Amino acid sequence: MAVRSARRSHLGHGREPRFHRRRRRRRQGAGLHRRLRARPCRRQDLAGTRDRAPLRRRPPSRPSRGRLERVTDPVEVRVEKRFRHPPERVFDAFLDPATVGLWLFHTPEGVMEKTDYDPVVGGAFAIFERRGDDLARHFGRFVQIERPARIVFDFWVDEAPEEPTRVTVTFAPDGDGCVVVLSHDLAPAWAAYAERSAAGWSMILDNLSAVAETRS
Repeated sequence: MAVRSARRSHLGHGREPRFHRRRRRRRQGAGLHRRLRARPCRRQDLAGTRDRAPLRRRPPSRPSRGRLERVTDPVEVRVEKRFRHPPERVFDAFLDPATVGLWLFHTPEGVMEKTDYDPVVGGAFAIFERRGDDLARHFGRFVQIERPARIVFDFWVDEAPEEPTRVTVTFAPDGDGCVVVLSHDLAPAWAAYAERSAAGWSMILDNLSAVAETRS
């Protein structure tokens, strides 16, 4: 009985205190571990909230300001040609209604069907040329005329000029002749046609040069 009592005493007073001490250490360690794990989670949650908040306030479909500026900026087409005649002669040829059908928007294979041309500030023009099965229609309105140095007009290729483009032509003396510079501000939607437009204006200035040769 003494041995059994000693064994029971050993079980009752030896292991149970150690067992309870281990449970207390585990609870304290587990609590500390949970607190350490909880702190970075709270920081991440707060950081995620800060990161997501601006996205909720910003409309997702609104483009950036820089993109709007790129879209609205016109594309400049610039061609230059030297004439062997003085600015006055070339300037007057540019504004002559009698010969405008020979050079403005005229192509070698085309046939002119209409040349309404009123070369005064506020005056308009409408030039139609038959090109095969197509009818090319060009419209414009003169904005500025300063003889013999500068002509500015708005230009469009549709009967409804919702967004006309600006064309500026300058005439600068160059020895016995002059240099003509034509600048066309294309709408951004037509940027892909910049090279084609430059080739077209170059041909038009070549036509104007031939007409200027025939003037007395």
